[in-house]
Amino acid sequence: MLGAWAKSGVRGAPDRAEAILHKMDQLSKENSDDEVAPDNISFNTVLHAWARSDSKWAAKRAQSILRHMDKLHENGNKLIQPDTVTYSTCINAWARSASSRTFLKQKDSISPAKNAESILRRMEYVFSNGLNHRAKPNILAYNAVLNAWSKSGDENAAKQACSILESMEINPDIQPDVYSFTSTINACAKAKDAQMAEAILEKMENLYKATGNLSVKPNIRSYTSVSIHTQHIFGANVHP
Repeated sequence: MLGAWAKSGVRGAPDRAEAILHKMDQLSKENSDDEVAPDNISFNTVLHAWARSDSKWAAKRAQSILRHMDKLHENGNKLIQPDTVTYSTCINAWARSASSRTFLKQKDSISPAKNAESILRRMEYVFSNGLNHRAKPNILAYNAVLNAWSKSGDENAAKQACSILESMEINPDIQPDVYSFTSTINACAKAKDAQMAEAILEKMENLYKATGNLSVKPNIRSYTSVSIHTQHIFGANVHP
């Protein structure tokens, strides 16, 4: 039932899925029955529902669930420990929020991209310090944060994206791919830093020529991101 609601995509599905999750927790406590107690899969299923939702509250609900999981684990619940899927799904919720502009803006609100990056930094911290061996950051998490920055419109988006890309390049476990580079190009191009955008594209071309690695081969979006924005700035196309 939980999975069916989470995958349905119908309006109100995340709320229904979360209500079932709470019901499972309530029943397990009332009857001292671990068989119906929600576990990581249960929580991650609900997180996935929120990450797919168009609700303006989706990313905030996902982050609230992540915090609840953290608290349960810290209080000794052995069934619950946020893992790579948990963190990555929450990051995706914020990235989707940045992309779709569904984020409910408030005077004191933090941007979706900043929230996404803060979750990534939390992943890095708990994993590298041995606090959670199940929370190893993967390239999907990094790329989701880069995507969030590229769609954010934040004045520091290009700087933040370049910083993340550089950290990936020196990390043997997380090497950037075409999506990493292209999102960073997009962030730089939107910031009207055509020089940096072209430099990253050139780096991709050289890296592909040197290694033959298809995962870094520039695609049409890589070139288009540079071409459209540099044309706007300089009134001329870059090489195709």
